[in-house]
Amino acid sequence: MKKIILTLALVAAAATSAMAQFSVGAGYLSQNSKYAYSSSSTNTVSNGFYAGADADYNLGMGFSVVPGIYYGYLTSNASYFGVANSSTKSHYIAVPVNFKYSIAPVEMLKVFAYAGPQFELGVSSKTTASALGVNTSLDNYGDDGKLNRFNLSLGVGLGIDISDIVRINGGYSWGLLNMLKDADDNASIKTSFWHIGAAFLF
Repeated sequence: MKKIILTLALVAAAATSAMAQFSVGAGYLSQNSKYAYSSSSTNTVSNGFYAGADADYNLGMGFSVVPGIYYGYLTSNASYFGVANSSTKSHYIAVPVNFKYSIAPVEMLKVFAYAGPQFELGVSSKTTASALGVNTSLDNYGDDGKLNRFNLSLGVGLGIDISDIVRINGGYSWGLLNMLKDADDNASIKTSFWHIGAAFLF
């Protein structure tokens, strides 16, 4: 799976075709992690930002395919009865491959919708905790950690291009894989994301 992600990332980063329109952008990112065990579940929300680039390859009749590569940073904090607290900071690389349909209702304005898979690779995720003066740290992807690095999501989104210069878009993605290592059938962690941001086109 890592080879697939690396190949797609290289394709997105090295694309030089004159038929492609490129964009570089950044924005707000939010992740919801749902931990489910048997019939109960809890949710943890992380907030941060994303930044990256993509290439829009025109297929004709308003359709295009858009591979990209993005960096994401997320952080979350929790407090437990005022005597303990924890903080998690995560970094990951996402490689979406979206299929897009665009229309131009008026001159200088293009409206589009897209959907497609997103391959995600966790670079690092560390949780630090403090309780009664005792500090601990955990690498969530390490030998003692509970999380898998790889995830596959399905994303959808909407956006507008203004004068082929500025893009504003937002989207949502559903994580399809259980992120827990060695989980049984009763336990799972699945993630979902939503984002909104802007990009420059060239």
